[in-house]
Amino acid sequence: AGVKYVGCFKDNRYRDLPVVYTANYKTTKAYCFRYCRAKGYRYFGLQNGNACTCGNTVGRYGKAKSKDCARSTCKGDKRSKCGGPWRNSVFTTGLKPKSFKTPGMSHIGCFVDGRRRDLPTLGGKGSMTVGRCYGLCKKKGFRFFGVQIGKQCWCGNHYGRYGRRDKRECRYQCRGDKTTYCGGSWRNDVYATGVVVASKGKQCWCGNHYGRYGRRDKRECRYQCRGDKTTYCGGSWRNDVYATGLEEHASGVTLLGCFRDNSKRDLPLVHGAGHRTTKAYCLKYCKSRGYRYFGLQAGSACTCGNKYGSFGRVNAKQCRTRCRGDKRRTCGGSWRNSVYSTGIGSKPVRLPGLKHLGCYLDKSSRDLRKLVLSGSVTVPKCYKACKARKYRFFGVQNGYQCWCGNHYGRYRIRSNLECRVQCRGDKSTYCGGAWRNNVYATGVVVASKAAGVKYVGCFKDNRYRDLPVVYTANYKTTKAYCFRYCRAKGYRYFGLQNGNACTCGNTVGRYGKAKSKDCARSTCKGDKRSKCGGPWRNSVFTTGLKPKSFKTPGMSHIGCFVDGRRRDLPTLGGKGSMTVGRCYGLCKKKGFRFFGVQIGKQCWCGNHYGRYGRRDKRECRYQCRGDKTTYCGGSWRNDVYATGVVVASKGKQCWCGNHYGRYGRRDKRECRYQCRGDKTTYCGGSWRNDVYATGLEEHASGVTLLGCFRDNSKRDLPLVHGAGHRTTKAYCLKYCKSRGYRYFGLQAGSACTCGNKYGSFGRVNAKQCRTRCRGDKRRTCGGSWRNSVYSTGIGSKPVRLPGLKHLGCYLDKSSRDLRKLVLSGSVTVPKCYKACKARKYRFFGVQNGYQCWCGNHYGRYRIRSNLECRVQCRGDKSTYCGGAWRNNVYATGVVVASKAAGVKYVGCFKDNRYRDLPVVYTANYKTTKAYCFRYCRARATGTLVCKTAMRAPAETPSVGMEKRRARIAPGP
Repeated sequence: AGVKYVGCFKDNRYRDLPVVYTANYKTTKAYCFRYCRAKGYRYFGLQNGNACTCGNTVGRYGKAKSKDCARSTCKGDKRSKCGGPWRNSVFTTGLKPKSFKTPGMSHIGCFVDGRRRDLPTLGGKGSMTVGRCYGLCKKKGFRFFGVQIGKQCWCGNHYGRYGRRDKRECRYQCRGDKTTYCGGSWRNDVYATGVVVASKGKQCWCGNHYGRYGRRDKRECRYQCRGDKTTYCGGSWRNDVYATGLEEHASGVTLLGCFRDNSKRDLPLVHGAGHRTTKAYCLKYCKSRGYRYFGLQAGSACTCGNKYGSFGRVNAKQCRTRCRGDKRRTCGGSWRNSVYSTGIGSKPVRLPGLKHLGCYLDKSSRDLRKLVLSGSVTVPKCYKACKARKYRFFGVQNGYQCWCGNHYGRYRIRSNLECRVQCRGDKSTYCGGAWRNNVYATGVVVASKAAGVKYVGCFKDNRYRDLPVVYTANYKTTKAYCFRYCRAKGYRYFGLQNGNACTCGNTVGRYGKAKSKDCARSTCKGDKRSKCGGPWRNSVFTTGLKPKSFKTPGMSHIGCFVDGRRRDLPTLGGKGSMTVGRCYGLCKKKGFRFFGVQIGKQCWCGNHYGRYGRRDKRECRYQCRGDKTTYCGGSWRNDVYATGVVVASKGKQCWCGNHYGRYGRRDKRECRYQCRGDKTTYCGGSWRNDVYATGLEEHASGVTLLGCFRDNSKRDLPLVHGAGHRTTKAYCLKYCKSRGYRYFGLQAGSACTCGNKYGSFGRVNAKQCRTRCRGDKRRTCGGSWRNSVYSTGIGSKPVRLPGLKHLGCYLDKSSRDLRKLVLSGSVTVPKCYKACKARKYRFFGVQNGYQCWCGNHYGRYRIRSNLECRVQCRGDKSTYCGGAWRNNVYATGVVVASKAAGVKYVGCFKDNRYRDLPVVYTANYKTTKAYCFRYCRARATGTLVCKTAMRAPAETPSVGMEKRRARIAPGP
């Protein structure tokens, strides 16, 4: 009776019906009805086909569509539907709550309780119901009552000191009526009894702020006023608060907008005003501290500062939180400031050239070196003090210090938020922070001009340096500083690079010009108003210095050359205060053709140079001691020049040969001795050959080009000879042919390769074999890992060898693969073939160029690459005879008989682990038809592998015995 369908309702992990029982295969409507009714609940639900849910209230998460409760089949009755995933099909159980008369009662909510009880008086306990607790507390004259943990009743005139909770925490069944809830564990389900306290309101309190102890329910403010019983006048320790209509006074205040804030604070001073928070209070608070602006935030805080807006403006709608001190007004929002002016303005002073550069870190070794003021400091005071002393920059620090200097920023820039300490002399402005300088420019310009200082341009640089001297000036980097630095060192040019470096040198532009905009990318660390080059870009200027003037007719610069202990230019012309012009004069006077300046102070003379090789000119950039605007070589490096002197001795020798160039090519200026027989031409020089080709071609008969072939570290042609300057086709032919090889190759212009086979790694395009021969630059000699392969004209000796077949290159060991050594010495393949065939062996192997081995089995130690079997045969060098512990194996063509009376082929049969033929012998490399025939016949096993047809002995051994015998039997 009374069972009705209520509807389909949503559920979640907090549960609409609090009791959930997973009934699984018992899940039916009838079962869940009985289960929930037995527990005294008013409603039961079916969920997800396998669960019953029970409760006294339903629908807190809303209704769902009917089809959502028809998705899951009941596990206990497949013909019916039992709700769905997180969906309850809800029905009434027919139980109804007990009836009580409760006039004036109203439900308030679920509240936390503690050991010091929220409702202090225990009205009763045991078989509790809401109606019974109502009666108990109303009878005692209390305004509120709460039922707890299903069995307790608590009474009182106030509640809520520990806070409100969600009503799902108050769902214990009442012991006296299980169809209703009676709170929870330490949770009161609170109701009002409807009782009105008879005592009358008698006190009147006034103030400009309210709410510091929090708002309460209006039912707690229902004491009748003593002067008018028809109205309420608060309650016990409860104020019924009204506004008088008087407005707060805040003159000179201007609303500037709603601004974003965060933990770094837009307005640095934050005061939690709490219940006193109003516009008037915060104005008074911030103005009394000398700030220009104040803010209201989150309804409960005042913020003060001299600047605002660091984190941006937001929509005014985000500043609508009610002020705790006046609920009629708004006081900002969460992390939002409603910003106003206090009416205080900074004092106007004319300060020409003043510019704020930022907030910079300071340390004990000061960024700005000179402390000029301390105490009641202001920005104008510090400006005047530093400008009067001709400093370019000044900084105010920690509110009371003034520092001056010509450089700043050595400890890096910081956020302006870190420089917000008020100036002691003017609290409406900031004067840095603790170890933080608010840095300004005074407008003083330090002169960097001198005669001849001009802008040269923007030039590329790299790690080898266009201007060799690089000084990382960091925070001192300005045009004036770098000018003084490089000029003091005697250089003709100075550069500014990457904002933090000075570069100096006597020549410029070796890596080319760059775009002007590339030198305007980096701000000078010493002056943030100027640009100092860019990454790997020099802004180059002249220092005004010029090199000393000398008359040097016929002089020409040759280059930078290495020197050694046996001097390249052998005569020391002079040393000390050296210049290029002075060295030129010293060496020319002695009649030398060349001179070199070295390590800035030495002068060397000679008629030859370059025996140790040329170097890059960047290695010859030591300043000359006698003229720092020019370079005089380097450490063990000569900057070599020609004096213009012509040596009178004539060329007199003629040398012939088929190769040249073994000592390297030299500059043609070293081959300018006049020929004795014809003074109009040159005939080499001292230890210098002027080389010509005669036109005669090299002789290489019987040679055929076979192609261009790939090579690698394993070598296609195994013998490699580094011929160097002698490398020609004729030389390599002679070299390989003399060693008996059939083929030769030319590789990389400088090597001969020899072998009896070629092409192991494949043919390539002929274009890959175009490297010039070192012995004849008119011809090509292969390429890098490429052989130009030719025949030498040697061919292997023709012999008729019937049945011969090459089987491969096989590893050998001390327990030999082929057992019988038959020849040793001047071995050839045909000799070994005949020796082994005559002895009726099926296979033979030639090894290490001089051994011949015979046998009927091979391969026990595995096959190897043919590249390992390339030792020349002693008896015929045009063929290979294996290698060290390597057999080149051949078949002789001998067939070992495996026939006997009754031996016939039977067929191909399946086998498995249980064996069709029981005796199994792993013969490995000896496995042949003939070997298995002899093995099985010798054991007289009747019909095993080879079907011998021999008559079995009188007593045949068992299969198990024969298997054991087969395992231990020696080979034939």
